Amino acid sequence: MVEHAAVNRRVVGSSPTSGAILTQKMGMLATFPEYLLERFGQALLPVIEDILMAYTPSKDYKRREREQKKADKRRAREEAKAEKLAAEKAAAEKAAAEKAAAEKAAAKEAERLAEEQREAEIEAQLQAEIEAEERAKQNQNESKN
Repeated sequence: MVEHAAVNRRVVGSSPTSGAILTQKMGMLATFPEYLLERFGQALLPVIEDILMAYTPSKDYKRREREQKKADKRRAREEAKAEKLAAEKAAAEKAAAEKAAAEKAAAKEAERLAEEQREAEIEAQLQAEIEAEERAKQNQNESKN
């Protein structure tokens, strides 16, 4: 004689035993406990329930898993934000360094041009003094002659 399940799982309002509820939750593993019940009878029901409980994740476990996923997403967002900020900071520092280098080069060029202008002025003064001395010599030579 074969025992049949006392619960019609497809009918709403039937009153399943806790073992039947657990077997419904386990999906594909549901046939194994039924097989054991049919083969060995109700004596193994507590053992089967224990086996199913060992493989059935608790609500607390699922909650922790959801919270862990949320924390992982949050951490990933924060890391991405930190990387973006670091990249922006590096770009700003690079731009500031390039600007400072350009300003330094411009200042050096301005200093070089100022030095060239001073040297040109000194050269012009020297040339003017030499020309003045030559004119003075010519005037002396003309006055002697």
